[in-house]
Amino acid sequence: MKGEKAKRSYFVGCSAGGREALMEAQRFPGDFDGIVAGATANYNTLSTGGRAYMQQALAKPGGYLDTAQLQLLQTAALRQCADGGPFIRDQMACHFDPSVLKCKAGQTEGCLTAPQIASAQAIYGGRVVGGKSMFPGYMPGAEAARGGWQAWNTGTSKATYAESAGHTISSQFLKYFVYGDPSFDFLKMDLGPKYDRDRMKTSAVLDAVNADLTPFKKHGGKLIQYHGWNDPAIPPLSAIRYYGEVNRKMGRTGDFYRLYMIPGMLHCQGGAGPGTVDWLGVLDHWVEAKAAPAELTATGPNGASQMLCPYPGVAKKAGDGWACSVGKKAG
Repeated sequence: MKGEKAKRSYFVGCSAGGREALMEAQRFPGDFDGIVAGATANYNTLSTGGRAYMQQALAKPGGYLDTAQLQLLQTAALRQCADGGPFIRDQMACHFDPSVLKCKAGQTEGCLTAPQIASAQAIYGGRVVGGKSMFPGYMPGAEAARGGWQAWNTGTSKATYAESAGHTISSQFLKYFVYGDPSFDFLKMDLGPKYDRDRMKTSAVLDAVNADLTPFKKHGGKLIQYHGWNDPAIPPLSAIRYYGEVNRKMGRTGDFYRLYMIPGMLHCQGGAGPGTVDWLGVLDHWVEAKAAPAELTATGPNGASQMLCPYPGVAKKAGDGWACSVGKKAG
C-alpha cells in the first residue's frame, strides 16, 4: 500500500546483470532477500580469454566456419545426442566429436577440413594451456541457430566475422581493461600462463568468483542461478563450475542456492528448448514459504514446455511423463 515500506527486496539479472547479481550476493550480502542470476558473466576475464582462444583458431588459414559448416555440426550433434528431438536434453551424456565430419580423400562437400575441425574443437573445448582446460567452451546442438554461434562467435561470413559480438567484446575488453593499449591485437596475443597473470588486476574488480556465500546465507538470502545449455555467449559449464566451487567451499547448499540448467536455451532466452520461467515468482515463493524450489516447468512458443530439474538433476522420460534423475556431474 502507498506509504508502506517495501516488505522484500529482490535482484534479477542476466548476462552482465547475472554477474551483478552474484556481485551483490558476494560483496553486499545484506542488500537483497533473494537473487536470480541468469547466464552469469562472472568469470569475465577468463571468458574473454576463452573467446580470444577461439578467435585465434578461426583466424588461422582455412579455419573459418561458415553457415554450411555450422549446419553440418548442428545436424551431426543432434543426430548423435538429441534422440530425434530439436535439442539436446542431457548435455553431460553427449560426447560429440566434430572429427566425425572430417573430409575423406577427394571429398569437398558435406564435410570439414582439418583446420575447420580444429576451430570447432577450440569452440567446444575452450581455452587449453599445456593440456589443461583453463575455461570451458560451448555445447553442441545449436551451432547454426539464429542468435547462436554466428551472432556471438563466427559472424555471418569470413569477411565480417570481426563484427560478431564475441570478437568485438573480447577485442575491446582486452585493449582497454586488461592491457590499456588501443593498438593491442588479441589475435596475436599470448594465451598461455602469461594471460592468467596479466588478467588478475582486472579480475579483482570485474569478476565475481568468491565462492564463500556464508554472509548472504546468514542474512537469510536465497539464490537461484540459471543458464541455457546452448548459450553461445557465456559457456554453460561456467555456471556449473561456480556451483561446484560454492558447494566445495560451503558444503551442501540446497537450503539457500539452486542451479537450473535449461536444455536448448540460448543466451538468456530463445533457442529450440522452452526456457521461459517466472523466476521472480519462484524466488518470492521460496523466500516467503521457506520451501526450496524443486522441479519447474519452462514454457516456450506454441504451448511447448519442458521440465527443469535442480542441478545435477536431469529430466528423463518416465512412463507417460517426465521425472528428475541424477545426471552426470561436470568435472
